[in-house]
Amino acid sequence: IALAFVLVLLVVLSLLPQNRAVIPDSTIDLQNAKVVLYPQQDQDAVWRFSSPTVEYNPDSRDTTLFNVQDGERVENGETDFTLESPQVTISNDDNLRGDKIIVKLLEEETTLDMQSKGDRQVFINQSTGQFEIPYVQMSGELRGIRENMYIDFDLRRTKSGGAGTVGYSEFDLAERNKNQD
Repeated sequence: IALAFVLVLLVVLSLLPQNRAVIPDSTIDLQNAKVVLYPQQDQDAVWRFSSPTVEYNPDSRDTTLFNVQDGERVENGETDFTLESPQVTISNDDNLRGDKIIVKLLEEETTLDMQSKGDRQVFINQSTGQFEIPYVQMSGELRGIRENMYIDFDLRRTKSGGAGTVGYSEFDLAERNKNQD
């Protein structure tokens, strides 16, 4: 009888609703946020962004900004380029990545419409001061289309191409050279 009672009690307990602790969402969501980034690897630079929606993931320490229209990088008090993107992620090592990032290089008067290709995203590397771009359309003083491009923030060093890639470039540096005389 005691064994039957224990079995019935266990069955009844197993059928009762479970009161489990509610685990909160692992991301922190912010609305209409202003984000300032002081990269460890580029201490002369300050990045500023405004975003209607920002998600911070404490587990990965990544911050994702949505619909960025007015990002900018300021170095030694001067804005060297602006940035806009439907979605850009700042990784825990201060690098940026996204599927589509548009950067306007102000001194060079060049716009880089940088896009992912396949599973490779656009990568903005703080430690090397480079854009790592699977596919880019350039307009302004520097025009063209390139694949698999690595380009310094100031356009001084570039590398692109490789097996199976295509690209062309046009340079219009005459006006820039006149301004430097």
